[in-house]
Amino acid sequence: DMQHEMDMQLQYYDGLADKMREIREYRHDINNLIEVTESLLRRKTTSEDGRMLLEELKEKTANAKMPVFSGNPTVNAILYHKQQTAKELGAEFRVNIPMSEDFPFERSDICSVFANLLDNAIREVSGAAEGFIEVGASRSMGLLLIEVRNSTSKVLNSEKGKPASDKSEPQKHGLGLEIVGNIAEKYDGKFLLTAGDGTACAAVTLPLPGQT
Repeated sequence: DMQHEMDMQLQYYDGLADKMREIREYRHDINNLIEVTESLLRRKTTSEDGRMLLEELKEKTANAKMPVFSGNPTVNAILYHKQQTAKELGAEFRVNIPMSEDFPFERSDICSVFANLLDNAIREVSGAAEGFIEVGASRSMGLLLIEVRNSTSKVLNSEKGKPASDKSEPQKHGLGLEIVGNIAEKYDGKFLLTAGDGTACAAVTLPLPGQT
C-alpha cells in the first residue's frame, strides 16, 4: 500500500512538473512576442485598442509565471501545488530552499517526503486563522535537512520514538508519516515530529550520498 501511494504521488507530480515546464516555455515565447510588439508600437502610431490589448497580454503573461523553488522539477511541482492549496485556506506559505538544491535521492522518496509532510501541515492549518507553513532545506556536515513548520493548535507527542497519529484521521495521517519515517530509515536518517506553543515542526535528516 505504501509503495503504491508513493508511485501514485510520483506519477502525479511528474505530470505537474511537465505542465509547469510547458507553461514556462509558453511564457517565454509570449514575452518575446511582447518585446517585438512594443518595439513596433514605438515606431509608429497605433490605435488605443491595440495598446490596451498589449497591456492585457502582458498582465496575463505575468500571471502565468511559474515559480522555481529549487533545482528539482518534481519538488518544484509539489511546492507549487501545496502553495495553491495553502492560499485557498488563507494560510501564508513560505519557502527557504537554495535554488541549486537538487535533492540527490530517489525521486519517489523525495516526492513522498515533501508531499506527505506538506499534506500533514495543510491539515494542521486548515480552518485556523492566520495560519502559516514554512518549508526549508539546507546542507550541513554531510547531511541534508528538510524541515516543514506550521501553525497548529495541537500538541503532538512521540510514541516509542515515532510520531503519534492524528486521531481525527488516523489511517490517512498515520500512513503518510509512516512513509516518511520509512524513507528516513532507508537512508539511515532520522525523522522527528514535534509540536507545542502553537507551532509544529517536522524534520527529516538524510546523510548525503558519498559523504558518509
